[in-house]
Amino acid sequence: MREKVRFSLEGRHFRDTHWEVSESSGEGIYSERGAACSLHYRETADGITTSTCLRWEGATLEVTRSGAVSSTLVYELGKRRVSPYTTPFGTFDIVTDTSFLQINRTPEGILLELSYKIAYHEEETPRDATLKVKIERIPT
Repeated sequence: MREKVRFSLEGRHFRDTHWEVSESSGEGIYSERGAACSLHYRETADGITTSTCLRWEGATLEVTRSGAVSSTLVYELGKRRVSPYTTPFGTFDIVTDTSFLQINRTPEGILLELSYKIAYHEEETPRDATLKVKIERIPT
């Protein structure tokens, strides 16, 4: 199954004494193949297009981005994962440790929620973060 959808994404990272929030929304393509699901979309900012693919199955979410930065971050419930993150200034590791991953399906769409700790180098103290992705069918 493959269909056009609307999505909204809210990411929150705890910095020093407060939460920093980033939000985006748009249209993308949702697909299912067996138990594996994915959302593909493109964003353009400052003239640079970035392609993003979220893939999930079971207790694992993989977020692949290509454009100004390239990365494949893996969030696996109960596991610490190290993933390379490539920027125009070089490559470094991002460490994620996922404590909560829940996917709820409704007749209107899907809500994906994630809580994790993130560090931008293995020696850095991890910071709390959350991600919420809402995917809605576009009425035909």
